[in-house]
This record gives sequence, C-alpha cells and structure tokens, in this order.
Amino acid sequence: MAAYGLPPEGSKVRLVGLKNPSLNGQFGIISKYNDGGERVMVTLDRSSSGGGLVKVKPKQIELVQTLSSSLGPRSRSRSSRRIQGSRSKISGNTHSSSDDGVEDLVGVLKAADEMFEMADTSGDGFISQEEFEYYMMKKGGHTRETIREAFRTIDRDNDGEITTDEMRKAFLRKKREMMR
Repeated sequence: MAAYGLPPEGSKVRLVGLKNPSLNGQFGIISKYNDGGERVMVTLDRSSSGGGLVKVKPKQIELVQTLSSSLGPRSRSRSSRRIQGSRSKISGNTHSSSDDGVEDLVGVLKAADEMFEMADTSGDGFISQEEFEYYMMKKGGHTRETIREAFRTIDRDNDGEITTDEMRKAFLRKKREMMR
C-alpha cells in the first residue's frame, strides 16, 4: 500500500539519485512499500536492465506513469513545484508570517535530510551508530560520549539505526526547544 503522497503500487518509475550509476535512469514498477513508506521495492524493467528487484528511498524514484495511466507522464519535481506555486496563489501574496513558519519548517526538514544523506555513507537508507560517530567526529567539537548520547536520543525505537523519519523528528524537537 502506498504511503501518503507517494505513487501507488504498480506505477512506472525511473530510478534517480542512486550511488550505483548502473541503476540510475533504469525504469521499473513499484512492487510494494516497506517500513511505512520509507523504502520502495521496485521491479526493474527486463528490457533495460535484465530485471530484478531493488529497494530504494522514495526520493530516489521519479514517477513516469501511474497505474491507471490516465494522468500521463509526470515527474515528482514538477508536481511539487505546482503545489508550492498554488500555495502562494491561495495566500494572495508571496511572503507572509505564515509563509515564514512554513519556510522555517521546510528549512529544518531540508537540513535534517542533508545531514542524513552525508552521514549515511553506506547508502542503505539507515545511519548506523558507526556512521553517525564517524560523521560527528569529522565535524568536530563533540566528545565520543556526547555523540553516543545524541545517537541514543535520535534512535527512538532503539534498533541501532537512525531512519530519515527519526532524524527529521529529532531536528523538529530541537527547533521546538530552541523556540521556547
């Protein structure tokens, strides 16, 4: 079952932004969603890649055609630009205090995603404790114990890995604390 805002299972997609260059640009069909929509299982097109099944992040797929095909080809980036454009048309102006709040939120989520991408050195979509420690030590200014405590705080389900959702929630919690 597709997570909210993601293409339905059976939709044709193109793989983008993968570390494995041989998979970039490959076409496939969404087989299913795992981990509450955090992972997408894509069956690759046999004609272009010989087939197979890959597990990717939702941001690594670009919608080509929905299951019903009535919408025709669309990319996720064009869709999101349309949504952002309609927000400013609805509000009637291009900058307001509520836009500042939305921009703040988007900025926090973008920062969380950027940190996640840099820390996930294996590219598996999860940050292990070792990856997190390596990233934080490289940034400097932190003791090993503070880094481990931060990891335990972010890893809310205590499974030894940080997901994008956990990272985003940690950034939002920190932002709320700073606003108090």
